[in-house]
Amino acid sequence: MANRGGKNRKELEENDNTITHVQCDGLAVMKMVKHCHEESSNMDLAQGALLGLVVDKRLEITNCFPFPKSPDENMDEEEYQLTMMRRLRRVNVDHFHVGWYQSADVGNFLSLPLLESQFHYQTSIEESVVVIYDTQKSARGFLALKAYRLTPQAIAMYKDGDFTPEALRTLKVGYENLFVEIPVVIKNSPLTNIMMSELSEMMPSSEGNNFLDLGTASVLENNLRCMIDRVDELYQESMKFNKYQQTVAKQETVSFLLFLNVRY
Repeated sequence: MANRGGKNRKELEENDNTITHVQCDGLAVMKMVKHCHEESSNMDLAQGALLGLVVDKRLEITNCFPFPKSPDENMDEEEYQLTMMRRLRRVNVDHFHVGWYQSADVGNFLSLPLLESQFHYQTSIEESVVVIYDTQKSARGFLALKAYRLTPQAIAMYKDGDFTPEALRTLKVGYENLFVEIPVVIKNSPLTNIMMSELSEMMPSSEGNNFLDLGTASVLENNLRCMIDRVDELYQESMKFNKYQQTVAKQETVSFLLFLNVRY
């Protein structure tokens, strides 16, 4: 296990050594959790901004706020974010933009808008991350909070704007190295730690063990359903590609025969 952890850290340093881990305050985590669960009840996607600062190679997330969801088309989201950061600065709260967060459903978060948004964040703010909070897994008793960054190969691909198979093969970009996961550490204040220690002493051991009996069958079922959907999509795309290859081969054969007839 130790060798495996050292290998993962070595790969992380080779891919991206801007930050080594993300330290998130408990207050910011609770805000993200509350917002994501509120939006998930309406089947909406929750997104928001992360605020904090960078200390050495540690990214500290100390606060956050949600992006507006208003039917008013005249609302400028960028102006809204700047106004929020200015007001937070007035009350002596960290106002530096260090990334953004988004909710997910059973790990299904990868999409083209997410890739584009993280590319713009990471090119403008070098240390920025995207934090993904999985509402379904967390509802079953497993805190699913992960931070990701685009790899240098993925950034180079977006800068070139070339998404052909040859370009992907040249840059060695695949699903396994599109993102790099950054370890997340949750930090609470000393007063919070004291309160949690007192609560754990007040809670009987029999009641505390009840939290270990949470079921995982529904989470496993949802994961399998999502995997089946993705396999079906892959099968459909492969069928389309095979038909395309057959059509191209027929056109090339017809063109070759016409060339021979014209020549001879």
